[in-house]
Amino acid sequence: GRKMVSIPKKKNHFCSNKCKKHTIHKVTQYKKGKDSVHVLGKRRYDRKQSGFGGQTKPIFRKKVKTTKIIVLKLECTICKKRQMKIMGRAKSIQITDDKKKKTKRDVMFQIPPMQLRYFLKISYRINICPKDLFPENFMSLG
Repeated sequence: GRKMVSIPKKKNHFCSNKCKKHTIHKVTQYKKGKDSVHVLGKRRYDRKQSGFGGQTKPIFRKKVKTTKIIVLKLECTICKKRQMKIMGRAKSIQITDDKKKKTKRDVMFQIPPMQLRYFLKISYRINICPKDLFPENFMSLG
């Protein structure tokens, strides 16, 4: 199973309501609402539980699944229509501002590509690290 899933806060998605086109949707994770006490199943259960006789129905205790199915709630920014989208199983999700995290490279070259290739060729021939040859052209991004 997947551990962590990163999802952008805004997503381009088809709006099936009035828009009938792809619009930007706000993304949030769906959460279960509070259980109603007036539902027939709850009323029936409470009636059966009342009085003597202890626990009348089985309580589920053999939980095996380690992940939950993630459901996204998408809200159209134009017509405010909400729709659900099943993402699948994952341990947790993280709703991020940007789509992809940009990773910084530790070393950045400030030499034009053709010259760089030539410098690297020279450095490998004489067994010297390019950093030692041209330290001013390598900059660390701290």
